[in-house]
Amino acid sequence: RDKVNRIQGGGLPRIMMGPTRWKRGFIHADQYAPLSSREGLFTGNIYLQLPTDSKGEDNGVKKEGNSQLHIWNLEMKNQIDWVRHQNILQGMTVQDIEMQIQLRKALGEPLKIRVDPGDLVLFCVQKPHCAVGFMDGIR
Repeated sequence: RDKVNRIQGGGLPRIMMGPTRWKRGFIHADQYAPLSSREGLFTGNIYLQLPTDSKGEDNGVKKEGNSQLHIWNLEMKNQIDWVRHQNILQGMTVQDIEMQIQLRKALGEPLKIRVDPGDLVLFCVQKPHCAVGFMDGIR
C-alpha cells in the first residue's frame, strides 16, 4: 500500500484471442480522476506476441505500421474540464457502437503506438486508450 493506503498491484495478465469484438478497439479509460502533475495511475503493457493470420502477416495491422495501442490526449484537470467533456466520458463507460463512433469523431486522431514482440509500453490510464482489434491469433 502507498502513503494514502491505496493498494499497489503487481499487474493483471490479459491474453486477447481473435477475433476480437472491436475491430478498431474499444476506447476507454481505466480511471477518471483529474490529472495531476504530481501523481497518476500508470500501467505497463508488455507485448509477448502479436497476432498473425495464416499468411504470417499482422492481420492488416501492418497497414498502420504494426500499431496495436492508440492513446488520445484528453486532459481533465478540474471540474470545468469534467463538465466540458461529460459526453465523451459517458461514451467511454458503455460498450455501444454508436458511442464509439461519436468518441472517435470527438477525440480526433490518436497517438498510434507501434509495438513488436517483447516491447513494453508505459502510459497513463487516465487518458482514453484502446487496443486495436484483430481477426486471428493471440496477443
